[in-house]
Amino acid sequence: MKESLKKLIDKTILPECSLPDSTRNLEKTFITTQNVMDDCYKIKDDLDLSKIVYEGILYYSYDEFQLEGGNHQKMFLNAFNRKFKYNYSASDLSKRKLGIYGESLLYSVLKHFYKTNTLISRGYFYDVQKKSEVTGYDAFHLIQREDQLELWFGETKFYEDCKGAIDSVFRSIEKAISDDYLINTNLVTILQHKGSIEDKSSKIYSILDRWEK
Repeated sequence: MKESLKKLIDKTILPECSLPDSTRNLEKTFITTQNVMDDCYKIKDDLDLSKIVYEGILYYSYDEFQLEGGNHQKMFLNAFNRKFKYNYSASDLSKRKLGIYGESLLYSVLKHFYKTNTLISRGYFYDVQKKSEVTGYDAFHLIQREDQLELWFGETKFYEDCKGAIDSVFRSIEKAISDDYLINTNLVTILQHKGSIEDKSSKIYSILDRWEK
C-alpha cells in the first residue's frame, strides 16, 4: 500500500474509542462474546473516505507482486471491467449498491490498522465464464497465535444507515456459520490456493494440508 494512501487513511479514519469505554460509560456490543474490545472509528471527511475506497480497490484486487512495476491505471480499469461485474449503463442506485465499496474499505482498514497480509487476492476467484464475482465471506483471516490457530471471517455492510447494515448482518449469520457454507464452499476454495503460502512449516499450512488429505 503506497504511502500517500496510508497518510490519507490516518487523517480520515480516526480511532475514537475501544469498547468497553469506562470514561464514556459505554459497554462493548452484546454480540461480542470473546474477551476482546470493539474498536470504534470516526470519519473526518466524507470525500476523503470515498478516495480511500476508490484507491483501496486496486490493492484489494491484486497481490503485491502483481502491483509491483505494473500499470496501475490499466489494472484499476481491468478490476472494474473484469473482476467486479461493473455495469457502466446501470442506474446510479445500482452502482452504489456494489459490495466492492465496503469490501475495499474493510480491506484498507485491516491492512493499515491491523497489519494483515494478503495470501490470496479477490481477483483470483473471479469466474470468467459466469462473468460474476465469487460469493462468500468478504475476508478470511488465518491467525497463528503461538501453537493455536484461529479462523476469523469478515463481513462488511456499507449502508447509508447503520440499522440496515446490522439487520443485514444478522440475517446472514446462520448461513455464514453453517458447515456447508464454511467448510464445503469457502474452505474448499482456500485449499485450492494452499500453494500460495510461502512458509510450508507454518501451522496454517500443516492444517490446510491435513484438511486436503
